[in-house]
Amino acid sequence: TKSFAVSAGDGIKTVSYECRDNSNNSTVVSDSILLDTVAPFAPTIITYTPGFNNTGIFTVGWSGGAGDGTGSGIATYDIRRSADSGVSWTTVITGATGTSFTQSPALSQGSYRYQVRAVDNAGNIGIYSSNTNVAVVDTTLPLPPTSIMYAPNPNTTGTQVVTWSGASDSGGSGIATYDIRRSADS
Repeated sequence: TKSFAVSAGDGIKTVSYECRDNSNNSTVVSDSILLDTVAPFAPTIITYTPGFNNTGIFTVGWSGGAGDGTGSGIATYDIRRSADSGVSWTTVITGATGTSFTQSPALSQGSYRYQVRAVDNAGNIGIYSSNTNVAVVDTTLPLPPTSIMYAPNPNTTGTQVVTWSGASDSGGSGIATYDIRRSADS
């Protein structure tokens, strides 16, 4: 066993040595190693599919920036979650090998922020992403409109304009669409 220092700086280093026996026969052996002392960059894009949902189960994905230049490549990712706008964090997964995971078990109603960091093949740990977008779990039913109006009323043309106001959603996802139904019954 022989210890030696390689030249400074990250990159490919070639190590060679010669083995010689007592009869002066020799064999030269060389190999290349990759010196990687630089941590990988944090992912820059965090996505939630769906971003608003009522089940508490959704997919968290990430991309962008997670490379480590000319280093050893990305080995795994660590993921953490905050339910209080980033004041405190809970580790969700360490050692994830893909670029997405499905949040399970289901989360309760609220807004959740995720951050991801990369770990490269040399064991260097990057910083967590600075994600600001949130996944919203909304299990609260929206409140119905409080005022519905028809114009013209009475109607002689068979065409009416229906307007309403007062619909609201306190669950965090907001009103997305309205379903309008009519009945021919009196």
